[in-house]
Amino acid sequence: MPPRNFHYKGRGLHRYCNSEQHSDIKIRYGLQGENVFHGHKVILSVASDWFKNALGGNFSVRNNSNRDHFERR
Repeated sequence: MPPRNFHYKGRGLHRYCNSEQHSDIKIRYGLQGENVFHGHKVILSVASDWFKNALGGNFSVRNNSNRDHFERR
């Protein structure tokens, strides 16, 4: 779900939420990573300090059970 202020100055950024168009990152999730969320680094960084910090480095994050997966393209 996009943040409440996602309609930045009425430009309709919501249309890019989970869209491959101009996507520069994908987040895999689910028990086997079977689901994919297509994201945009700049939007994720503005919406989340965690992503802002995570996207500052070249790394993947997996939890110990390997249920969730974050990967940078």
